[in-house]
Amino acid sequence: MAINKIAALVGRGKGKEAELAATDAEVDETVAQPVTLSRIALLMQEMGYRGKVTDGEDWCWVESATNGTKFNIYAFSDQLSDPDSEARSIQFDGGWGGLSSMDARRFVMLCNRFNHDWRYAKATISADGERYSLTVKLDHYCPIGLTDAEFYAVADMYIRLIEDMAKRAFAPNDEALNVMTERHKTATAMMWSHDADPAKALAIFMANARAGYGPSMNSLGDVYECGIEVIESAPMAAHFFTRAAERGHPSAYYGLARIFAETEEDEAILVEAAKFAMLAYRDLPEGQTRHDAGELRDRLMEKLDTDARELAEGLVGNWAPMAFEGGPIDPEPVLDYVRTPPSSALN
Repeated sequence: MAINKIAALVGRGKGKEAELAATDAEVDETVAQPVTLSRIALLMQEMGYRGKVTDGEDWCWVESATNGTKFNIYAFSDQLSDPDSEARSIQFDGGWGGLSSMDARRFVMLCNRFNHDWRYAKATISADGERYSLTVKLDHYCPIGLTDAEFYAVADMYIRLIEDMAKRAFAPNDEALNVMTERHKTATAMMWSHDADPAKALAIFMANARAGYGPSMNSLGDVYECGIEVIESAPMAAHFFTRAAERGHPSAYYGLARIFAETEEDEAILVEAAKFAMLAYRDLPEGQTRHDAGELRDRLMEKLDTDARELAEGLVGNWAPMAFEGGPIDPEPVLDYVRTPPSSALN
């Protein structure tokens, strides 16, 4: 996209007084100047943001942040480790890490919508082992350099892009969902706290479940599996776990695996049990429950022959929830532990 179009979309930039003052400066800010990391750091500071050149093993970059979201600015040049080397393109790269497998899957469609709305940027989900990250990148080609105003426009556009993603991904935007989320938290505390009121908690779980709220369906599965304030019923537990599993809740996968695993005679049911145990281990966060799901998976797979194991693994690969649910989460800054080297795509 042409830089004047970006500037028009942004609607920001230096004011008239700043433009007049620039005419008296030693360097003509209306003329394109070489783009270096040292200059980028200073320009980010002039915009009121953090701008710090950071050295890596083989390259360096500028660190910055907006509203608590960290991002890096890379400069593609012949000397990636030299902050004063002239770049022919720059890349803004930032986002959030510490996402669960479930959150990562939920954000795939969000990234698709974001990329459709902002076609000159790219939002992606990436994995580092079992840790997932949501990143937003913006590339800009500048073989003859950039004026200060042009850089401000590109930087401001990226800041607006990453703030837009933050609102889409992490800000509450569904009042009905938020109400049910709070009710569910209240009911969970009532069910398990020292001053528990299981009957009242059960009523809240049931009301939420009838309204289609997955976490409460999963809690009802636990209630009926254990017989808390209700008659113990594996069929009812399986019913509520299934409804929650259809909404992508990994705890419900584990619940179904536990119930199905009790059927020793039927291989088809054991295949389903193994499938849900594998899904639970894949999507649950690190902890005891995930460990238990892994042990159950291993026990079930030992009971199956080669063909049945391959079938179960294939079912895991083909599994797709009908819908993903989830309210706002508290993400970690992706750049706290993931250091993505600059892409060479524009080199």
